Amino acid sequence: MSKNRLSQAKQVRLIERLNRSLRYEVLDLYLFRSLVQVRQLVGQWRTQYNEQRPHDALGGLPPSVYTTQDRKTPVQN
Repeated sequence: MSKNRLSQAKQVRLIERLNRSLRYEVLDLYLFRSLVQVRQLVGQWRTQYNEQRPHDALGGLPPSVYTTQDRKTPVQN
């Protein structure tokens, strides 16, 4: 398998993981009354997911912390 196809496969897995998390943690838990409510809850979830929630692929750091780190430091898994 070429490097490009591996990269695409990894991206697909990451997107599927994100979609599954959003569905299980937000969309399946609420009976929404309006599109405004959906946008509000998804926005809150997205902020928590990107700024507070640790990610295994980033060495247990939230993306907001990982992006501010020195890139010369390897991620510990």
